Amino acid sequence: MTALILLSALTQPSAACDRPHSGPASDGESRPPVAALPPSGTASLSPAVFPVHEKVTFTYTYTVGPAGLSAGDGVRLEDPEFHGMRWAKWGFLTTNPANCSPFTAEETEASGGLITVDHTGDGSVALQSFRVTETPEIHSYGFTEVTVREGSLAPGETVVFTLGDLRGGSECGIQTAPRAMDSVPFIILEQLGGGDWVELDAPTFSFVSEGPAERLLVSAPSQAQTGETFTVRVAALDILGNAYRDATLSLSASLDGEPLGEHTLTPADEGIWTFETRVDAEGFARIEVDGGLLSATSNPVLVADELPARGVYWGDIHTHHGHSFTDEGGALRDQNHDYGRDVIGLQVGCESLKSSPHELSWDEIWPDLQQACEDYTADGEYVALLCYEWMGNENSPGTEGHHNVYYDDCDGELAPNTLTGLTGSDIALWAFMAEAEATTGSRSLSVPHASNSTGYNWRDRDDAARPLAEVYSEWGVSATAEPDGSGVYNGLGAGHRLGLFAASDNHDGWIGNRWAAYLAAGGLGAFVATDLSREGVFEAMSERSTYGSSGHRPYLSFGADDGADVLMGWEYIADAPTFQWVYAGEAAIETVELLSIALDDPSASTLTVLESWSPGTLEAEEEHALSWDGTPIAVWLHVVEADGEEAWSSPIWLTDDCDAAGVEDPAGRCDEDTGDGGETGETGDGGDDTSPLDTDAQETGDGGSDGDGGDGEGCGGCGKSSGSAFFLLLPGLLLLRRRQ
Repeated sequence: MTALILLSALTQPSAACDRPHSGPASDGESRPPVAALPPSGTASLSPAVFPVHEKVTFTYTYTVGPAGLSAGDGVRLEDPEFHGMRWAKWGFLTTNPANCSPFTAEETEASGGLITVDHTGDGSVALQSFRVTETPEIHSYGFTEVTVREGSLAPGETVVFTLGDLRGGSECGIQTAPRAMDSVPFIILEQLGGGDWVELDAPTFSFVSEGPAERLLVSAPSQAQTGETFTVRVAALDILGNAYRDATLSLSASLDGEPLGEHTLTPADEGIWTFETRVDAEGFARIEVDGGLLSATSNPVLVADELPARGVYWGDIHTHHGHSFTDEGGALRDQNHDYGRDVIGLQVGCESLKSSPHELSWDEIWPDLQQACEDYTADGEYVALLCYEWMGNENSPGTEGHHNVYYDDCDGELAPNTLTGLTGSDIALWAFMAEAEATTGSRSLSVPHASNSTGYNWRDRDDAARPLAEVYSEWGVSATAEPDGSGVYNGLGAGHRLGLFAASDNHDGWIGNRWAAYLAAGGLGAFVATDLSREGVFEAMSERSTYGSSGHRPYLSFGADDGADVLMGWEYIADAPTFQWVYAGEAAIETVELLSIALDDPSASTLTVLESWSPGTLEAEEEHALSWDGTPIAVWLHVVEADGEEAWSSPIWLTDDCDAAGVEDPAGRCDEDTGDGGETGETGDGGDDTSPLDTDAQETGDGGSDGDGGDGEGCGGCGKSSGSAFFLLLPGLLLLRRRQ
């Protein structure tokens, strides 16, 4: 016979039932291993494939093994975990039909679904069941347990869990994730004869997109050499951003009306078409793809005979949760990186695990992230970083804020969340980072995010430990001046040398997804780096050679000429700079603002628009000659496109303090042998009458290499400038050959 067992809900398990997790995850306890013994029973799921973002019903069956299930024995069905969080983020389980709730389309809410238990056995069997954690709280260990109180279940008899049981009402299904994922284990344990808990061979399930394709995403590199082939990636995405694997679209690609290729997607393509192409004319190219009812255009691609020494590489290095598994060949499959690299077409990615012990099973996840950091990195193709998020508002005095910490290798340690403050003690975040470098050689840097939402600390300054600030994510814009001092512009005014950056902060394991947003669409960050390698990316972050966007991929170039080339991210010995910028967008450029702020102004009262332009075109270049009065300031760009997308360059800092640490002196003004270095600008053309893209400007305005700005020995930043090459100057390219 089949009997329905009424479940009871407990906020904590009974004393008789030891938890395999050694404490609530909210207290940071991770799941210890269970006994390595062969299981008696078996487990199965029906069905095992669920559509994304829907209410579903399915059964999980435990079949009693040869040892039987006697009085005192039990089974425990654990809630599936997704790199530190429970399924409850989207759909939480309840034993009370009154707690069922409708499907929720918003990322800010979870839906309640009913779980029940049935069994096969005669009337002499009495089981007791209970449910732990009936809330959407995602970091607490959740499970449903069944214990035999009287009688026994014989081999072959079953205990059946129904998840999303509609017998409780039409709203009692369990809601699935919006994110497509494969091979997720659904773990069940058994405890026989009063012994240890034993883990069974877990059945796996998948979340899949059932379509339809709602948009195309066309991704291309931000730069390519004239006549050289590069890869274009076209993804057919559902409304949430999943690749629709069963898409059957007929696609055609073109450039300026000239066909590049055709392809019809089949399920074998899993929603992705990649092809090689080349562009033979210099300028900004945009690849157009037509799919009938759907069409899209790629990000702008700078095409030049001679490319800048620094390239632009796009990434999302602030996401949470996700899923990884070992495939049949024994390789680690991290579906967060799979998505960011293969679907979104990014070049850099990182999943930020929150510092221990905040996340469920953090001690198992961190080694997987370290391995993914190694396995997914291929120089010139994709870089997987290792990172964590320290939430300074939890255990620190004051607000402190959240900081993501990035390593330059794959061996770094996960910091404990008990660290107090950024500085001031040996248990502060920056002290932990310094100790890690001293003992293991793992260098790291910290990046605050959403300072106007999560908290901030502009009191303590260490520009090497904190070279960047995340100014945009799904929390919205923090590139602001706030009355309470929490905006990043307040931090710039307080004197911090903060490069500007953006990321998604997606919490569904989606590197680069900007459509399944929380409060705003997810952002992306651009690394202006010497090469696409771990060293190149980390160097770009350390040198503040970055910019951020609200999720699109514009080409942005910002620098200055002041007797020599001045790079974005530098603090330098200034005199009379001419700021120069080049911008190529995905939509027409509505507004470009050149902003400045004084460095002793935490209230940001000196925030000034030095000049504003409204080009109305896809591409533009301009310059601004600044009459500088010697006040230390930061200067940067803010761009708004016609569709509302935004971008922020990192600043350039102006100073006349030759004794300041980390200051560049590209014109040699601090060199006693060359005086004030002003002749450097006279010999070079200074940028006054030339395009930022003029070849001659690069050849004669390089800070003294070919001009008379000194003998080079005391040139300050000359060696750095020469090694990096002023990326703003694009040799041989006439910028205004715009592609309409």
